[in-house]
Amino acid sequence: MTVAGDAPPFEDGMDVVDGSVRETLTILARAQALADAVRAEAESQAAAVREEAEQTRRDVAVAADELRQTQDRIARARLDEEESRARARAEVEALISDAVAQASIVQSQAAKTADEAMQIAEEDARRRREGAEHEAAGIVARALQEAEELRARLAAETAEHERAAAAREDEARRAAEVTVAAGQAEVERLNSEAAAERDRLRSQTDAEIARRLEELATREQAAAAAARAVADQADAQAQERADRAEADAATVMRQAEEHLSWATRTAADLKEQTQAEMEVRNRTHHDQLSKRAHTVRERVVVLLTSAKARSAELIAQGEADASRRRDEAGAALSAARTEADVILAGARGDAERLVADARSRAEEIGERADRRVEEAERAAKIVRDRTGAEAERLHREAYEYHRTAREEIMRLSHAAQERAEKVRSEAEAHAQRARDEVAALAAQREDISRQLGDLHAVIEALSVPEVAAAKAAADRAAAEAVAAHAKTHPDRDSDSDGDPGPQAAGPDHLDGSDAALVSEPTTESFPAVPMVDLTGSGSGIPPDQATAPAPEHHARHPDGAADDDRPKIPQLTPSTATEEIR
Repeated sequence: MTVAGDAPPFEDGMDVVDGSVRETLTILARAQALADAVRAEAESQAAAVREEAEQTRRDVAVAADELRQTQDRIARARLDEEESRARARAEVEALISDAVAQASIVQSQAAKTADEAMQIAEEDARRRREGAEHEAAGIVARALQEAEELRARLAAETAEHERAAAAREDEARRAAEVTVAAGQAEVERLNSEAAAERDRLRSQTDAEIARRLEELATREQAAAAAARAVADQADAQAQERADRAEADAATVMRQAEEHLSWATRTAADLKEQTQAEMEVRNRTHHDQLSKRAHTVRERVVVLLTSAKARSAELIAQGEADASRRRDEAGAALSAARTEADVILAGARGDAERLVADARSRAEEIGERADRRVEEAERAAKIVRDRTGAEAERLHREAYEYHRTAREEIMRLSHAAQERAEKVRSEAEAHAQRARDEVAALAAQREDISRQLGDLHAVIEALSVPEVAAAKAAADRAAAEAVAAHAKTHPDRDSDSDGDPGPQAAGPDHLDGSDAALVSEPTTESFPAVPMVDLTGSGSGIPPDQATAPAPEHHARHPDGAADDDRPKIPQLTPSTATEEIR
């Protein structure tokens, strides 16, 4: 049997048990807190990963939108460039076609005008020569006829008029000279009028050709200036409106065809109008010439009539006067023929020179138009080449930008995916570590429970029957203490889940081994003590032991170190438990 002085070993054993249970509960609480912290950290990291993935998706969407906008701008730029190129090509072709058409029209009109003027001059000269020859032949024939008649009359009246012939010979000679002079003057006047008319027609033709050539030169200069302006404008606007021509190509071609048909119709109308004007002018000129010839013919008839009247009175005086008049008429006819030949040769030479000049000017104009066409074609080719190179450069830059943007998007996507995988793996690792720690703590708790069961068995083996009365008194005291504790601290009868746990205040809250371990004294001489409160609340501990410090090797680590830094609970066996209790 033991004495009352041996009570401290029991108190040391209870302190050991109390420290072990408290340490176990602390470990479980810390494990739960650690698991909650790990879960919260994993959730926060997962939320951050989701937010980063959402931001990455937004960045990818923004990049895709920028890429689409860039592609749209490139498409619009290409369309503007094509439209500008087609418009410039159509304008250059229209200008070239207009210049060529106008040059051909002016050339044909000039050639036609020159040919018509030459034909008119030749026809007028021919008519004048024929008229002069016909009039001269008529005069000679009439003179011969009158001479024959006079010769017949003179043969009968020779005897009667021999005396008067000498007196009137001078008068007849003077009248014949006047008549011949009048005929020669009329012929000269007709020749001068023909020459004046020829000069007038030549001057009009030259003026018309010069005016048409000036108009052609002006139009060529305007066409060249317009072509240069169009080429400069196309060069200036090719960068800004590079691709707008293809959309309006059909419209521009249709308009060009309409413009070409309109130009053709206008040229045809202008040609018809010019022909009509030339016909009107020819008819007017022909009428004027006819009227003038008729007037001249009438005057010649009047003169011939007067000459015939006077000749009928005067030529009867002598055969010599008739022969002389015949000779003078032959000389006048020869002179008229010679003058007509000279006039005709001069008119033909002038017409040939005019035709040659007109042809040379037309050839020069054609060569100049060909040079303008070649220059316009070279300018159009330069514009096409430059526009094609610019379009190729824009296409290449767009393709490079698209490829770079696609690579950047793929890189960002891969980086976001790798980071998400990394965060997911880290969260899974944290969760696995938390599960491992909880499993380790649960295993440690099971080990402690097993050790407590072994300790309870040792205590029961060491108990003696003499302590039955003390055990009953201790049970009653423990029951009273538990009841008093329940009345004063009702909120500590259960844990946070509402279920009774190992940290309850009385034996009703402990399992059988723990309650027996706490309630049964080790010897019959142990004093009756209230049951120990495993939670450390002080309700079941005597006042003099409530503030007693726990043994040094069961105290909490002063700096709150991790579970691995806290002292381990010693492994209990029946022999070591007995030694501890003693």
